[in-house]
Amino acid sequence: MKAIVAGAGLAGLVAARTLHRAGWEVIVLEAADGVGGRVRTDVVDGFRLDRGFQVLFTAYPAAQRQLDLKALKLRQFDHGAIVVEDHHWNEIGDPRQDPKALIPTLLSTVPLLSDKLKVLKLARELRRGSFRRSPETSSAEFLRAPDRGPVRLVTEVVKVGRTASVVRVALSQHERLTMTATVTAGRLPSQAPVWSDLPVLAPEPPPDALATSEHDENAAPLSRACDVRLDPAGFRREGAGAVLRGWVRPVGEPVDVLFALLAGDILPPVVVNVGRPGWAPTVQLSALLRARPAPGWLRLVSESRVVAGSWFDEDMTVIDSAGRLVCQARQLALSPLG
Repeated sequence: MKAIVAGAGLAGLVAARTLHRAGWEVIVLEAADGVGGRVRTDVVDGFRLDRGFQVLFTAYPAAQRQLDLKALKLRQFDHGAIVVEDHHWNEIGDPRQDPKALIPTLLSTVPLLSDKLKVLKLARELRRGSFRRSPETSSAEFLRAPDRGPVRLVTEVVKVGRTASVVRVALSQHERLTMTATVTAGRLPSQAPVWSDLPVLAPEPPPDALATSEHDENAAPLSRACDVRLDPAGFRREGAGAVLRGWVRPVGEPVDVLFALLAGDILPPVVVNVGRPGWAPTVQLSALLRARPAPGWLRLVSESRVVAGSWFDEDMTVIDSAGRLVCQARQLALSPLG
């Protein structure tokens, strides 16, 4: 496949490299006399002159993924700023990082004392993680299966609130809608549960647990990125019923909240245990993220209440290595008739 990228700025270069790594033949068009867009350095009489405001926030995940920060030999700025007002210089800094900045910051006329107190309160909230949002609930309707290749995502912010925010998402391909979803983001509880009733499953898979890759030579790339093990005591065993148990962890990456959501639909369709193997497309899925997962294996229990005709339901319970519920997922799917 071929692609043309218009513009050799940072966004265009990243897009071109991503497409090239995916096997595309890429042509980059740039009207200027060099690459980089607004991020360029000109050499004039032996001096290097940077274009634009060249401050890079190295904590950006995209910067860490796309840039070789060590090769750039970056130099760190002090935590603060100098504000000039009526020919008077006001030095403002972060005393937590540089104690010498405390007195100049207190004596500066900008910002106001009330604003300084607000910044102090904000820093305390950020340190506690109070503003960290996670997708607490996700509900998706799968309208048709997309092909391998580019898709278009359109998002709409429905509500921004202090407790919860809501976003709608539409995924389309070839001008056809393939999936719609609603995501509610909020702050996950950090306290221990007052009450819980969870299925019992060992924290780690036993030595004889079945790895899914051993049973599917044509596994999708997603399957190869996850280490999935099935409980041999209940997989395709007569009388086991529509119940599957297993364990999962990402390959080469830590467990996070997004992987906990993914784990809500990672096992084979539960109807494989009632003689209906094969593709079972999901029609509707709702997932609840209940807590941030602890490092290690995630324990999985999947079960169905009714398998009738071409329809079945499936409930997934995801428990982390600390024995805490991290995700619940329920879906309605089409069953292979067998």
